[in-house]
Amino acid sequence: MKRLSLLMCATLLVWAAGSFSGCKKSTPGLFAYVSLDEEIAQDLMSTYEKETGVKVQFVRLSTGEASARLEAEKNNPQASIWVGGVGLVHAEAKEKGLTTPYNSPQTQKVPAAFRDKDGYWNGLYLGLLAFAANTEQLKTRGLTAPEQWSDLLDPKWKGLIQIPNPGTSGTSYNLITTLIAKTDEAKAFDYLKKLHNNVSQYTRSGMAPRKKRCLRRKRDCSGICTRHFKSDL
Repeated sequence: MKRLSLLMCATLLVWAAGSFSGCKKSTPGLFAYVSLDEEIAQDLMSTYEKETGVKVQFVRLSTGEASARLEAEKNNPQASIWVGGVGLVHAEAKEKGLTTPYNSPQTQKVPAAFRDKDGYWNGLYLGLLAFAANTEQLKTRGLTAPEQWSDLLDPKWKGLIQIPNPGTSGTSYNLITTLIAKTDEAKAFDYLKKLHNNVSQYTRSGMAPRKKRCLRRKRDCSGICTRHFKSDL
């Protein structure tokens, strides 16, 4: 059985990149699944092409979608590489036997806390859970941006919040595990049930709520999303 190899960070809010082996794509170059912001992915792939001369084609998928596709393609891998995605899901991919280890010459530059000891994943950069707000709509409605999780349960936000779908979004998966870590499972899911009353839309990915095409809608004021920033990983 051909298996994929990838590098990915399994810490709660860390994203990473990796490569697959056993890919059956016959076209030259690399075919990638990316779970990064599409603009970041485009810059990364363009830089890689310039430095190596290897052409890259990619499809943008949320972490959950990419994981589901890898599992479906386990016996017939279609991608050469998967770049990005929430680390916890990639730790699960390792446990499911979807990946094989790869030890990059650059691995030792990454702190041990942000890489798998067996070489299955390797941290690339960090991401934070964040609130994104439509400032124009906040002003129009006389609201102030939420500052803490409990703020989102206020009835004034009813129908005004977007949140990623935990069925497809690694960001939402991280949200749930964070809430459980901060409280406990029962309290976390009680919070999510209450939050549901204020949600207008469950988006496909964790980046969608902060995109203008989502928050520019007149009825949406705030969203839970992932905010990426550069790090020394």
